[in-house]
Amino acid sequence: MRDYRLLLVAALVLTAGCTGGSITGGDATIVDRVDGDCDDRHSEVDIRLSLSYTDSADLFSETDAVILVEYTDGGQWARATRIGDAPSGGIERTVSLTGSDFGGVEGPVRLRVSVLDSDVTSNQDLGSVPVGEVAVEPQSADRGTLSAGFDWRGELRRNTTVTFVAGDRSDSDCPVVSYDWDFDGDGTPEREGRTVTYRFQSDGYHTVELTLADSRDREASVEREVLVVFDPDGDGVTSAIERARGTDPRDPDTDDDLFHDGIDPAPTSLLVPTGLIQGVLFALLFGAFLYSTRDSLPP
Repeated sequence: MRDYRLLLVAALVLTAGCTGGSITGGDATIVDRVDGDCDDRHSEVDIRLSLSYTDSADLFSETDAVILVEYTDGGQWARATRIGDAPSGGIERTVSLTGSDFGGVEGPVRLRVSVLDSDVTSNQDLGSVPVGEVAVEPQSADRGTLSAGFDWRGELRRNTTVTFVAGDRSDSDCPVVSYDWDFDGDGTPEREGRTVTYRFQSDGYHTVELTLADSRDREASVEREVLVVFDPDGDGVTSAIERARGTDPRDPDTDDDLFHDGIDPAPTSLLVPTGLIQGVLFALLFGAFLYSTRDSLPP
C-alpha cells in the first residue's frame, strides 16, 4: 500500500498544471517581405509574434512551449520553422523565413502559428493563430538584373538638337524609375527621362553616360563616345579632327593640291609644289582633247 501511495504522489506532482492550456490572446502578423524581381512572389517573409498562452511547466523546464510556423498551399500543413525555446506564458518575437523554408513551393501559401505544450509528461496542442496568405518563391528565383543602353535620332552636329532614347534590358518585372543623362562628363546629369534632347555646343568627341535605376534600387550605367561634327568648309572632316591634323577647318583643300582634305592622304604636305599636279592634269586633258580631234585637222 505504501508503494502505491508514493506512485500516486509522484504522478500528481508530475502532472500538476498539465491540463487546460490554451492561447489566451495576441496575434501573428506579416510585417515585412522581400520581392527582388517584382513579380509579387516573395523570397523572404518576416512574421511578428505577439502571443500569450497558458501552458504547464513541469519540474524539469520553465520554457516548455514550442512555437511552430506552418504553411499550406492547399494540401496538408507543413512546418516552416520551429521555436523550441519559447518562454512559458507568452512570446514577443519576429521570425524571419526564407524561400527554402517553404520546401520549394512557388505561389500562394497560407500561414499559421501553432503553440504546443511539450512538457516531459505531455504534448498538448494549445491552439493556432492564422497569419494570412503570401505568395512565395525560392531565393534563387527571386533575382533581377538590369542593363542600360541608348541610341539617338538626328545628326550629331554642333548646335543641332539631337534626341536620345534610353533602352533598358531586365530579367525582372521591376520598373525603371529614373534615367539620368550626363553629356559633359562632369558626373552631374544634364537631363532626366527615357527620351531627352540635347544640343552640343562644341564639336569633337564627347562621352555620353546613361544611368538607370529600378524600383529595387538596382543601378546600371553605359557610356558611349560620340563624334559631334562641325564642318564649315564642307570637306567631310569635322573641324575638331582638322585642328588635330593641322589642317584648316575653313579651307577644303589646305595644301592646294586639288584633293580636298577629306580624301587627301597628305592634306598638309609641301613636298609637291603648288600647281604642279594641276599642270599635269591640264596637259593630260589637253592632249586627250587633241587626240580626239586629230581627224578633223587639215593635212
